[in-house]
Amino acid sequence: MIRIAKIIKEDDPMKFSKCFLVISFCILMGSCLEDYDPHFYLNDYEDQLAAWNEQNMLDYRISLTHYFRNSDDSPMNAVIIVKNGIPETSKPPEWITSGEKSTIPEFFSFIMEEKDKIQRGGYLSAYFDPEYHYPKQITARVGEDFRKNTRSTGPDWSWDIYLRPLVEKEKEAWDNLNILDYQLKLSFTDVYEISKQAIITVKNGIPESSDPPEWLLSGKKSTIPEFFSFIKDEEEIDRSNFRVSYDHIYHYPSYIGTPFSGTSEEYYWRITLILPGK
Repeated sequence: MIRIAKIIKEDDPMKFSKCFLVISFCILMGSCLEDYDPHFYLNDYEDQLAAWNEQNMLDYRISLTHYFRNSDDSPMNAVIIVKNGIPETSKPPEWITSGEKSTIPEFFSFIMEEKDKIQRGGYLSAYFDPEYHYPKQITARVGEDFRKNTRSTGPDWSWDIYLRPLVEKEKEAWDNLNILDYQLKLSFTDVYEISKQAIITVKNGIPESSDPPEWLLSGKKSTIPEFFSFIKDEEEIDRSNFRVSYDHIYHYPSYIGTPFSGTSEEYYWRITLILPGK
């Protein structure tokens, strides 16, 4: 700074220009180094953690995929059944016995642990599920020395997490309501985006009529218990990206999305329960 001040005091246009270049370079370098600081995209982590704890979800199923950028191995995959907040079973079985992360609270803690490891030039991001408030995807680049000309272009690792409430628990909650008379408004959409709709009238747990009439005649699913059975069958096939949403009041499956032949395409059901007098 003393040297710069002397340059400014001297009445020499060339030296003033040099001073201007030095100052500009310093500002530019400072800006570049600042951009290289670690970045965190955690999307209201504290609010999401509070919302997850508030719903007190202790029984669920999670499908996990763990990807490493510099690994020649395939991504690691696992399915874990959690009951009363404790991992009960996993596929593969060694996932739990090896001490791998297996519950949603463990992934919340993992995010904060990894945040302390991110270096200059790195980032950590977490995307949270809007319905159940768990971290649905976690990605990170640990970072590199900013002097090196070897900046990586993608994450060093990522976790993809998909949670579903246990079908047994949701079915039990539905059965406890003892709802036997109702209508179902059904919409089925195939992979070609062709939709079919129907309204089913159920009396004493048995489908009585449908609009159109051929829906019942064709043997299509027409009651809530039949959809629960369908979900159970799909889970036994072990479809990791099979998607289900349940109604939070009546516990019936309101959305079922099934992948088509291992592709990103899916066919799906939308189900609306209509109770008598409503």
